[in-house]
Amino acid sequence: MTIKVSVILPSLNVSPYIEECLQSVRRQTLREIEILCIDAGSTDGTREIIAAHAAEDSRIRLLDSKIRSVGYQMNFGLAAAQGEYIGIVETDDYIAPGMYELLYAAAQAHRAEIVLNDYQAFWGETTKSAPLGAGDHASSGRGERQFLETTKSAPLGAGDRASGGGGERQFLNKSVARPAQYNRPIDPAAEQEVFDNDMSIWAGLYSREFLLSNNIRENETPGAAYQDQGFWFQAFVCAKRLLYLQNAAQGYRYRLDNPRSSVHSKRLTYAICEEFSFIKEQLEKRGLWEKYKATYKRLQFNRYLWNYLRLEGPEQLQFLQRFRAENELPVSVEEFHARRRQEKQSLQAILHGNQPVIIFGCGSDGIRLLEYLRSKDELGHITCLTDNNESLHGTTIFGLPVLAPERAWRDYPQAYYLFASLNYGGAIRQQLLAAGVGQENLWAGHVC
Repeated sequence: MTIKVSVILPSLNVSPYIEECLQSVRRQTLREIEILCIDAGSTDGTREIIAAHAAEDSRIRLLDSKIRSVGYQMNFGLAAAQGEYIGIVETDDYIAPGMYELLYAAAQAHRAEIVLNDYQAFWGETTKSAPLGAGDHASSGRGERQFLETTKSAPLGAGDRASGGGGERQFLNKSVARPAQYNRPIDPAAEQEVFDNDMSIWAGLYSREFLLSNNIRENETPGAAYQDQGFWFQAFVCAKRLLYLQNAAQGYRYRLDNPRSSVHSKRLTYAICEEFSFIKEQLEKRGLWEKYKATYKRLQFNRYLWNYLRLEGPEQLQFLQRFRAENELPVSVEEFHARRRQEKQSLQAILHGNQPVIIFGCGSDGIRLLEYLRSKDELGHITCLTDNNESLHGTTIFGLPVLAPERAWRDYPQAYYLFASLNYGGAIRQQLLAAGVGQENLWAGHVC
């Protein structure tokens, strides 16, 4: 059998999630795949669950990693892979049944080195449903396993994300590109604005020949700490044919409520700095530093700002010193920190005032603002959302309706508008001012 896709699954102590993850990969409508499970010494039963699946499905290979590093595990998997394309699944997530069939066909049709697809973020527990059906096994299949189906219901309750779940499952469509960038091959060097798009390496496929010929590997730092960012940056600077697809229904399912995820770990505060040092080193080795210096600096600033904002108290100021040492801040550390505190205070005043409050922008930054407000039990003060993406109009996010901008300022002429976009904040401001919204009714901050 010609292997079309090698799926790499790094794992370490993910027993609450590995069953659903493996089932979703085994159920792919594209059958010509191999499933490379790279376990780094799990002690919670994860390895045993994988081994049981491997006994049922000849496409699964269980490989043991002696090093607890997602970067090392990924590189181990790349070295072992035999498929035409490489797929990546984090083992607390899962994928839609038609994901790899869709991605493989698109990659072939467009001769793409990288193809990325919209995906769905989710949170909440799973409910058991029908067993894995006849024919879903690659081999004869000894015994049947329960496939974990998902359901939509009430919004995530206070504290659910921090505690790792609870409530029934909710989904949120996530775009990986701007509208004009879909369904056409892109040369990232010619359109460097793609570097501002969603950095989700697991949402797609990569030509194995492309990765090998360009020596694209992950940084082998300990643990699971942003190694995907270096891989993503290398892939984009080397690619000549990048393709974006807009089919979240057949895409990746990214878990938001795993409390052990690296994005929730303050222990990994400076790992982002190590990763950007790795990216710079790679650019210099490839002779691409000057070409991508401005893009690198912009992304580094945005990632460091995000890391700073998730910290609290003395940790914030300590990291801010490193922030300033590697980035150009327009003001002193003390003034920068004071401005962020002022942003929080002004946000509180707006939320607890008497006028309607609307969030403009439902992209990654807008969602982070919503998540921040939810974590502070402040979502009840938001009237609605608005976005320029017409496909979102009439939908709801976190239980809030998404209106067209024209309708938002028609229905709520006295509203305050909140926006947190790092990349499009200036354009949003100009759009609102042109519509007649007063400067005093705009809040543009980065508190989340």
